[in-house]
Amino acid sequence: MAFTEQGVAMLSSVLNSKRAIQVNIQIIRTFTKLRHALLDNENLRKELVKIVDGDKRAEVCRASLNQSPISDAAAVIVFCAIYERTMVKYGERGIRYVFIEVGHAVQNIYLQAVSLKLGTLVIGAFNDNDLKKIMRFDLYEYPLCIMPVGKLSSE
Repeated sequence: MAFTEQGVAMLSSVLNSKRAIQVNIQIIRTFTKLRHALLDNENLRKELVKIVDGDKRAEVCRASLNQSPISDAAAVIVFCAIYERTMVKYGERGIRYVFIEVGHAVQNIYLQAVSLKLGTLVIGAFNDNDLKKIMRFDLYEYPLCIMPVGKLSSE
């Protein structure tokens, strides 16, 4: 099981023996070094890319069967895939690897949202062609899921 830095820090508050504290400090230092190495190496860094200007929430909401979390969100993240990039190296199995990677990215957004006391969910019901037009995806980009992120409802 992998921990984020925040997760290890939270674990430290529960496991507070001298040995546990020393291990947690080493783990946090390792995470910090790894984060700096990834940020310093442009080839290894992954980032979110803004691909459209303006507020597209209403349009994305309509393309997603009018699911209100999209129009209510502070930010909407649309995951897409260009299968050919992965298939060049892995053949047909590359499609499977795309889904695995998107699953990891989705999980990381969930973890960060929770750590920031925000809400999110994964939406998979949408009209592919409408979403591709709204997001200006090219012919080989395929939408996979949508994650609206925002304040938790007080209900």
